[in-house]
Amino acid sequence: MRTLVAVSLAFLAAGAAFAAPRVWLEGTDVPEALMASNDSGKEIAGCKVEWTLTYADGSHYTEIAMADLPANGSVKVNDCREWWDERRTKTLHVSLTLYGPDAAVLASHTSDLKLVARQGLPTDGWSATASRGGNAAAAFDGDPATRWDTGRTQQAGDWYLLDMSRPQRFAGLIVDTRWSANDYPAALTVSVSEDNAKWTIVADIADTEPLNKQGKITLRFDPVTARYIKLVLTKPHGENWYWSIHELSVLPPEAK
Repeated sequence: MRTLVAVSLAFLAAGAAFAAPRVWLEGTDVPEALMASNDSGKEIAGCKVEWTLTYADGSHYTEIAMADLPANGSVKVNDCREWWDERRTKTLHVSLTLYGPDAAVLASHTSDLKLVARQGLPTDGWSATASRGGNAAAAFDGDPATRWDTGRTQQAGDWYLLDMSRPQRFAGLIVDTRWSANDYPAALTVSVSEDNAKWTIVADIADTEPLNKQGKITLRFDPVTARYIKLVLTKPHGENWYWSIHELSVLPPEAK
C-alpha cells in the first residue's frame, strides 16, 4: 500500500523503580508493530500503553491497551494494521506513552511518518507489459493510488515485464501493493535479461509471507546488470484476489 519513512524519533524513559522500560514502533518505513520492553529482571504486570494518531487533515484518535512486560523481554502491543489504511493520509504523527501499574510514565516515543511514493532507480524511459490486466505503467508512475492489476483473480503463470530502456545495475525490488493489501502473490520468481530473450532467475520465492509487510514485499539478491525484469506469479494468494502492483521500485546495490 504505502511507503512511509520515519523522519523523527524520540523516546524518554522514566520511573526509577524499573530499569529502562521502552515503547517504540517496529519497522523501518511503515509501522508494523507497537512494541514495549522491559530490561529489568522482573516482570512488570498491569502496564498501560496509550497511543494517539494525528492525520494530515488534523483528525486524530487515541487508543489504550494493557500489557504485561516480561522480565528482560518485549511484547507486541498492537500490529498497527489499521493505522494507515483507514485514512489515506500523506502524513501521520504518532505519540506513544507507556504507563506503569501505578500510572507513572515509564517511557514515551514520537514519530512523524511521511508518504514516499517510491524509491530506487529513476523511471525515465521505462515501459512495461503484462500477461493481462490494465495500464502496466501505472505500477511505477509515482502515484501509489494508481495500480496495474490482472483484471481478475490472480492465477499461477501471471507475469509482469518491466523494460528499463537500457541495462542498469540493481540488487533488489520493492513490490508495493499496500493500497490493495491482499493483492499479492503467495509465491513468485524474478528473472532478468539484457535482450528479452535469455533469462536468468535471480529470486525464486516459494513463500512470500516472511517478506510481506502488509502488502509490501522487498526482495534482495546479488547485484546484476540487466535491462528487463520479469515477475511471474507461481502460487496465488487465496481464490478471490487480483494481483496488483501500486508501485514497483528497483533498488541499486547501495540502497539501504
